[in-house]
Amino acid sequence: MNLLVIAPHQDDEILSAFLLMHNVLEKNGTVNILYATNGDYRGIDYAYTRYYESLNALSLLGICEDHMLYLGYADTGMSKEKSFLMRLRSTPEQQNSPVSSCTYHPANKETVHSLHTETQAEYTSQNFLDDLVYAIRSCSPSLIAAPSIFDLHGDHYACAMYLYDALRIINHPIKVLSYLIHTENEDVWPNRKSDIFQPPKNLTTFHWIYVYGNKEAVSAKRNAISAFSSQSPSADNCFLYSFAKQNELFLLESIQ
Repeated sequence: MNLLVIAPHQDDEILSAFLLMHNVLEKNGTVNILYATNGDYRGIDYAYTRYYESLNALSLLGICEDHMLYLGYADTGMSKEKSFLMRLRSTPEQQNSPVSSCTYHPANKETVHSLHTETQAEYTSQNFLDDLVYAIRSCSPSLIAAPSIFDLHGDHYACAMYLYDALRIINHPIKVLSYLIHTENEDVWPNRKSDIFQPPKNLTTFHWIYVYGNKEAVSAKRNAISAFSSQSPSADNCFLYSFAKQNELFLLESIQ
């Protein structure tokens, strides 16, 4: 199996799909992670820190930086009103962030755009879509794990919508599992008192896929979450640590 995990920000890949990645690697599959943004809403130095936090977290799975792909777009906030990717998606015009007006890699490596054009991309909706299509075609995944359209973070929702657009362009069947990070009530979901993930109450009628990990993998996931010190894993009633459960939840998407 060839798995591509699409992460809007650095830590989403670990929170959503650590056990899935572990299981794929255990079966000698391949895993690549595609980061949509640099997570730079606090500046370039913050993006640099987050890059190496992800690198250190992924090292617990034996994944090296060659498998970390960067689109290199901006991050300006969580709400749909502040989200950079939502703003990008709403207009064909070039957008700027306080940090940059074009793609960049926080550790001065290649972005997806510079890999196929040898230049950086202006922040436009068409460039983002083109880069996403190129990345998917380059990785040739048999399975994609990506954000859900039910996620309330603007960047997550926009990534889901861009993925729908990209797969229609590619027009090749690829199985998609969508994951959920941000809901209406993060104080109670994920359940802090249970070691098993259950869907949010407003989404229980959907068919969820449960991916389980062994005790060692679950412990490794918690250690991986600890790598993201910039995100304060114990904050908000241990919101990040609440994702270190015996299973992970996904919705099987049907994209026409």
